Amino acid sequence: MNHIITTVSLALLINGIIADVDSKEQLLKKGEEIGKQAKDALEMLKSQHRNREVRHLEKDIPLLNELMQTYRNQQTDDEKMAILEKELTLVIKKMSLEIEMAYSDAPDIHTKLVNRAKDMVQRGENTLAYLKEKNRQDDGKTVQKDVNDLKAIIDQVEQEDDMIKLNDLELQMIKLENKLSNDIFEVISPH
Repeated sequence: MNHIITTVSLALLINGIIADVDSKEQLLKKGEEIGKQAKDALEMLKSQHRNREVRHLEKDIPLLNELMQTYRNQQTDDEKMAILEKELTLVIKKMSLEIEMAYSDAPDIHTKLVNRAKDMVQRGENTLAYLKEKNRQDDGKTVQKDVNDLKAIIDQVEQEDDMIKLNDLELQMIKLENKLSNDIFEVISPH
């Protein structure tokens, strides 16, 4: 009887090990697929100058590779293996979402705000060109200062990853947009 129990236990143990190896290989395969997709998405994002999303993927790709290497080489310690598996799974899910957002037609709110501010900078620059044509460069000094200030804050917004600081910078950017819009109106349509 003990022989049968030992044989069954050994069979279950072997099946468990094989199942673990299969799930390990599936997770590593998924990680490799996500890694390839992330590199493609990164190139696309760079070509579109979507700097914030580029920075996130540039941080996550090496992290994914490092976790996969550690997970691949981990042979013992089931507790550590479980932690590595959870970390790797979370990074894969996070990167999947980042890739999905990269290919989405709808940019995130931060990108929309930056694009709107860049459009306002373009309006300001067009106004300055118009004033130059009309020999009214002196009238454009305020607009020029607004354009320069808005460009500087856009650069800060594109570089910031801390969400609290980012929200504050975006509020400043919106205020500068409004100021530039009002100053353009004042210069083009004086009372």
